[in-house]
Amino acid sequence: MPAADFKHADLSTLDAVRDTSDVFKVTPSAVVTRARRLNILGKQEADRYLEELRIAYERGGNPPRRAAKGLKALRKYNGVECSRRMLALYDAQGVSRGDFCRVMFSNKFRGAQSINDYRALVA
Repeated sequence: MPAADFKHADLSTLDAVRDTSDVFKVTPSAVVTRARRLNILGKQEADRYLEELRIAYERGGNPPRRAAKGLKALRKYNGVECSRRMLALYDAQGVSRGDFCRVMFSNKFRGAQSINDYRALVA
């Protein structure tokens, strides 16, 4: 969070802090901590925000487990060139469906439909 960009952020309410956290793609507590270090927020105000965030987090219960990476994320992780070559190997029957799913999907997705969906993303 660059200090020059951060100094223009609206941090007057907790909702504004949450909006700023969305802009910088960080947690709201990181925004409060950064604002405190830059002396944009006073110690008491920062402590109050952090306490409200802690209470909201505890009320939320256990965070949901992360879902398996989507096919788009796997395409980005594997890279387009690797994906194209593996699909060509699969089409030439040089790699079995199980091996393809193990290597490219880490067994998160299985079956011909997943491979066809992945093929549509890569194309």
